Amino acid sequence: MNANEFRVGNKLQPIPNSKHIPGKHEITAIVSAREDKITVDYHYSGTQFEPLPITEGFLEKCEDYVDGQIYLAEFIYPSDGATFLDIQHEGDGKWSVYLRFKHDGIEQAIPIIKNISCFVHWLQNLYFAFTKKELIFKK
Repeated sequence: MNANEFRVGNKLQPIPNSKHIPGKHEITAIVSAREDKITVDYHYSGTQFEPLPITEGFLEKCEDYVDGQIYLAEFIYPSDGATFLDIQHEGDGKWSVYLRFKHDGIEQAIPIIKNISCFVHWLQNLYFAFTKKELIFKK
């Protein structure tokens, strides 16, 4: 995990047994990111963090997540209508993410991530790249 993979707002979790207090702030967000260092929204000396894996439960916290898809926008070129990130659980912690849209009336699905372990910050960054908005999570 490199600091330059992250943006402000990306979600992380403490690595177990890295001097964090169990049950407190299990998921945190990055408040500043530089090429060589990230800072999170709380601090315990010695705490180390790792990417937060995507789970069905976490996806359900996304405001725009419905029926396995995250709505992006209407008419992103070359789409004839709505554009979605289609997120499919492949089993055993592996996920695939497709950009799904219609072009000239034909459904299209372009694979972005295929059958690998995925992390919430990747999804946040993809969403931001397409919409220039932050992916909102319900509490």
